[in-house]
Amino acid sequence: ISACLVGSEMCIRDRNKLVAYCEVSISRQEWVRQSQHIGWVDYIGTKEEYQRRGLGHALLLHGLRRLQDWGAEQAMLMTMGTNTTAQQAFKSVGFLPVEQGFVYKKQVEPR
Repeated sequence: ISACLVGSEMCIRDRNKLVAYCEVSISRQEWVRQSQHIGWVDYIGTKEEYQRRGLGHALLLHGLRRLQDWGAEQAMLMTMGTNTTAQQAFKSVGFLPVEQGFVYKKQVEPR
């Protein structure tokens, strides 16, 4: 058995309260299909009262190192066009915008 999807969650707590988190992942199956070794920053966030302290920055850099350790050659992420604070943070560590997309929504009713 081999793992096709590899992921890692990192977080920072203050007195047992989650204040910042980052989740990164890779898909080796996707690497084979696409012939590209892309790692993803799936989720990253910091509670508002803890922002501007470098916590998200530190977690992002740690996540990027983890992606490198797994063999990723590129890292990608997505954010809302209106989230200019996140965009600046991502640019500060070397991310560049490559395309703009659409956000779709569909209500899913419980069975």
